This record gives sequence, C-alpha cells and structure tokens, in this order.
Amino acid sequence: MRRLSPLLALLFVTSAHAETLDCALIKSTAHPLELTFDWTHTAAGKDPLAVPMRRQIDRKADETIEYEFFSPDKFVRRTLNGAGFRLQVRTAGEPESQSRVSTYSIDVTKDYFALGKPFDFNEIVKGPDGAIIADMNTSVSFDGAVDVEVGGCTYPLTKIIESSHGVVRGKAGSNRAEIWYSRDLKTSLYTRNEDGDGSVIEFRARDISTSFKPVE
Repeated sequence: MRRLSPLLALLFVTSAHAETLDCALIKSTAHPLELTFDWTHTAAGKDPLAVPMRRQIDRKADETIEYEFFSPDKFVRRTLNGAGFRLQVRTAGEPESQSRVSTYSIDVTKDYFALGKPFDFNEIVKGPDGAIIADMNTSVSFDGAVDVEVGGCTYPLTKIIESSHGVVRGKAGSNRAEIWYSRDLKTSLYTRNEDGDGSVIEFRARDISTSFKPVE
C-alpha cells in the first residue's frame, strides 16, 4: 500500500463544476478532454509553490496532442505518436516549423508501454536548425496499478517509472519520474518529477471536463 500513497488523494476528488460525464464517451479515443491539476514545485530551502494548471488532450487513433498551460496565452504543445512517445514540442506563438523534434534509438511504433516490461531508450531532441538540444538515456519500469475515480468516472492507472540522465542545452542532468498513466485517457493523472538537484514537481489531477474552449 505504501507505493500507492502519493496517489491516494485522487480517490477523494470531487468535480469542481456540475458537468455530468459520459464515462463511456470520455474513455473512448475520439473525444477531446481537459484536466485541471494542482501543480506543486518544491525546491531545497524554499517554500513549495502551488498553482492550478490545465492540460487539454486531443486523442486520435495514431497520435495524441497535449496542451499544458497556466494561462490561455502561455502553453506547451506536445505531439505524441499512437504508442505514447513524444515526437514534437513547441510553445505558444511558435509555428509548427519551429517545433523541437525527437528521434529514438528504438522503434517507437511498437507499443512498449502496453507490454508492461522494462525497456531502455535514447532520445535526441533537435531544434528547427538541426542543432541538438537534448541527448537523454531513459530506463522505463512498471510498478503496479490502481483504479481511481475522477469526475465521477473510474480509470485504471498504471504506475510507470522513468529514470533519465544526459545533457540538456549543454548541461548534464538527471531526472526520476513516477507517472500514473491512464491508457483510456492517453495521459497521466498524477506525476512526480524529481531532478538531480533534489527539486520536485508534482501534477495531481483535480477535475476532468469535455466542455471547454480549445487553446488553438
């Protein structure tokens, strides 16, 4: 039970509005959704910073597009393939031609996450000019599952652990992420990222909706 404790608060989440979700619809891969999170950053020697943020998810059969933003005009847009690997990233105001593009050492058309077995990969992120922005090695493992209710619907979540090290923008670093991932929603409901310097960022889902204004 101890390994589930970071997620237990999700079991008691109640919707912040009166929307009644169609659970079968929201679990399909065809309908966009929006999640509201409690985002918390804790750095050594500093008080935790806690703010709300949102994530919009456009699910398709062969790709998923995520928008993460703290205000309507400031967002990060990620394109993931059908197996959940990040392919492109850009921020608000940037055209698609300015996207950062990821390539991998493994065949990312294979759904490694569905197999539930440990695997490793190298990811290289390049800018639009071809310059390398990041070169990271990542080990992925799995550590249990749990059913969680958010917004009146129950979702089975898988705990994924990603340990990474490498170079980002010329600086060496490392990161360990615990990700509670929903295959139905094609996104996570809880994430804990711990950097090599000891700082921790947590995303904890508070609400879910199918009625929202798309960011783009």
